[in-house]
Amino acid sequence: MAVAHQPHRGNPECGPFDWIPIAIPTGWKHQKRVKTRENTDRAGRYGRILTRIGLTVFVGFFLNASEGFASDRLQEVNWWHRNPQPTGQHLSAVVAGPKSFVVAGENGIILHSANGALWETLDSPVQDTFMHALYTGGEFTLTGSHGIITSPDGVQWTERTPAGLGRGGELIHDLDRVDDRWAVLTGNAVYHSIDGDAWDRIPFQVTRWPRTAALGPDRLVIGLDNGMMLVHRFDIDDGWVEIPVLQPDAKAVSVAYAKGLYVARVTGQVLTSADALSWQASELEGRAWSSQLKHTPRGWISIEADATYAFSSDGANWERRTIDGFAGDWYDMDVSTAGTWVGVGRSGTLVTSRDGLNWDHRDSGAMPTLYSITHLHGRWIAGGADGMVVTSGDGIHWVATQVGRVGQFFKTHMVGERVYLWGGGYCDDGLCGDGLFFTTDGINWTKTETLPAELKPVQGLPDFHDSSLQPVWAGDRWLLQATAGSTATGSVFSSEDGVQWERVLANDFQITSLYGEVGLYIAGDVSGKIHVSRDLIDWTSVRLPSGGAISSILGSDGLYLASATSSGGGIFGSTDGYEWERLPITRAALYGGSEVDGSYWFLGEGGTIIEVDPRQPAPLANLSVRTSNAEQAPPVIAGFVIEGSESRDVLVRAIGPGLEAFGVEGVTSSPLLKVYSGELLMEESGAWTDRADADLIAATAERVGAFPLDPAGDDAAIFLTLEPGVYTAMASGLNTGFGQRLVEVYDAAEQENDQSALINSSNRGRIEPGGTMVGGFVVRGDRDRLVLIRAVGPGLAAFGLSGAASDPRLLLWHDDEIVDENDDWGDGVDPLGVADAAAAAGAFQLDMDSTDAALVFQASPGNFTIHVTLPEGGIGGEVLLEVYYLDR
Repeated sequence: MAVAHQPHRGNPECGPFDWIPIAIPTGWKHQKRVKTRENTDRAGRYGRILTRIGLTVFVGFFLNASEGFASDRLQEVNWWHRNPQPTGQHLSAVVAGPKSFVVAGENGIILHSANGALWETLDSPVQDTFMHALYTGGEFTLTGSHGIITSPDGVQWTERTPAGLGRGGELIHDLDRVDDRWAVLTGNAVYHSIDGDAWDRIPFQVTRWPRTAALGPDRLVIGLDNGMMLVHRFDIDDGWVEIPVLQPDAKAVSVAYAKGLYVARVTGQVLTSADALSWQASELEGRAWSSQLKHTPRGWISIEADATYAFSSDGANWERRTIDGFAGDWYDMDVSTAGTWVGVGRSGTLVTSRDGLNWDHRDSGAMPTLYSITHLHGRWIAGGADGMVVTSGDGIHWVATQVGRVGQFFKTHMVGERVYLWGGGYCDDGLCGDGLFFTTDGINWTKTETLPAELKPVQGLPDFHDSSLQPVWAGDRWLLQATAGSTATGSVFSSEDGVQWERVLANDFQITSLYGEVGLYIAGDVSGKIHVSRDLIDWTSVRLPSGGAISSILGSDGLYLASATSSGGGIFGSTDGYEWERLPITRAALYGGSEVDGSYWFLGEGGTIIEVDPRQPAPLANLSVRTSNAEQAPPVIAGFVIEGSESRDVLVRAIGPGLEAFGVEGVTSSPLLKVYSGELLMEESGAWTDRADADLIAATAERVGAFPLDPAGDDAAIFLTLEPGVYTAMASGLNTGFGQRLVEVYDAAEQENDQSALINSSNRGRIEPGGTMVGGFVVRGDRDRLVLIRAVGPGLAAFGLSGAASDPRLLLWHDDEIVDENDDWGDGVDPLGVADAAAAAGAFQLDMDSTDAALVFQASPGNFTIHVTLPEGGIGGEVLLEVYYLDR
């Protein structure tokens, strides 16, 4: 169960009636919790707030310019060039990940930075000039004309080029990706995939140059260099619809899609559409540079000619900006969720900003031109050609490493503590490029021995070798699947060190998926068979009734899942790897699966997305708040939310006299407790010993770990069984409003129940200088929870609430130690990250310049206490203390 709270966006002054529920999907249950979702965004499920200090990074060239500013403020922007050793190589693409930036460019160069200031150079798995960079689906993606590489962390890269593309095939013009859906644009076709492995080629005929592609939920838009667009709908598969030129002499259509809106940039105009068929035009003088039009956490950005860029918060209203002192062309920019801007350009130029207006020039430390940038897991990564990989732990100091021969490393695959690079571009002895490499630090690389087999791609999967060379860590060894020679037989190889490999399974059909743990090894093939072994010597084969290839095998702790690609394929489950049964979740053909934060995700036809979550919830179980009412004041208010489909037992207490045992003075003598659902009073209570269920209340308090109350005291308590919804607990004085009081809400469920949870809470009370408002919560279970904690005082004024505290300060305690703290949230470590967390939780927005306090914290299982205080000379008043549970 989990506790967090969500105040209504409307008016926090509404007291007990100002709460809204947070809906969490539920689904079918089989052995362990299973949730099914179709056509949903993975980020909605795993919305962990991994953000950083507000900083923006641009990639490319800037020229001195002063025209086109929408305000005088932009003309006052100051720039500093801090590139003491220009690299001489062009940077052309930049992308921001949850924790880092990646920049890429000419000759396969890749740069990585955790903060946009300190950069390191990485070796790339391929030699190519990277022109496009994306972060989606938990991966960074870099694209050049000859190939595609991806990385989970921006440091380790893997090639993902579809068959028939790149060197010796069709050149790549553009790539768009939304999670596991891909669209790769060439001169006369689009390669589409729902898993990055199996691709469909959708041809088209045009006389003009295709420039960009935008992938929407059910359709694809292509922009041509004469201002025309082509639209293809996947749901009806009726070919292509031509959108005529909407602006005379228009050139270079750049298209992008985000948040339900298609946006296109043509000469002199920006076009917007909700369906990609009917477009509305707004004026924007000039033309877009190259094909860089993208949506960032701060809004829409179009890379313009003459060292400028255009910015729009809604896609329709645009403002042109420039960077003074940026000489030369520039190619790309991106913004992290924390508000860091990064721009890259010619000759290794790299600039950063915290607001998109004031910029610092950084030393990229790269020799080739950079075309893209991104960041993840504390390391910055930039990619380019010549097999170079560039890494940095701080974004300032960079290390460049040459890996391989001339092959371009398009793909990075992280397994355990190792990252594998697959050489791309050329294939010898069944391996592409210079072979298969791995690293444990992103700097030092080890080349594996050539596998003892002539390899070729798996039939029905993309025609490139890394589709069949996916390493799997099995707890005590590495497993690798491959397809051999003209016979198209499949093999599984084993290695204890990742260098020397031994064939352990030779199969009549291609191996399409692998899973391994110590003492259990499972392989799936293209014919629908599962092959199981305890020792990698004796194998048992089981045919699943799907008739299709086994696209993925996932599992742990006695639960193993396999997905099949055929129509009616679906998901099969096993507890030992030998006996399998179809799970009644879906019969859709599934083309891929992966583990994300302990859950198993499967994707397939018709946009099917299925999550299987084997974990028990680690809830925020209990919450409490104590305030000091030095004078007659409104009641102490605690709001909480129960989500799910079943009722929940809750114990609510309002404690006054019971605080004296802890040395608290000036307590409320006779608290009065009321619990509301909206405007409906559910129950109220004075002294808990006067209630008929006093014995139940005492027993429940002991069971949930609450401190015992003196039967002679007049503390109040209520035991309730509540349906899912939003509730408010109000604690006032029965005879007076004076004194300190503690309000507690406990999850009183006797057994764990996946079908309901206490998730969000907020509490409002009064605090005076020298006093402390005390709150608390408990994290149950065996895994950490990400929480947002806010103490809002001045922010309440926006809702017409007078008498708010002037400058609240937050202190978070755990095991008698302060584990985190914040005073003015806008001056904290990661203010834009906190703002993003609030937006994700549905909390009302705070002014960046306010003196409210807020922080995001990864809470381990246990008890946490929150102190809210005021500085010396502060003005006392109302404070809203909130705890939001972010990663449900």
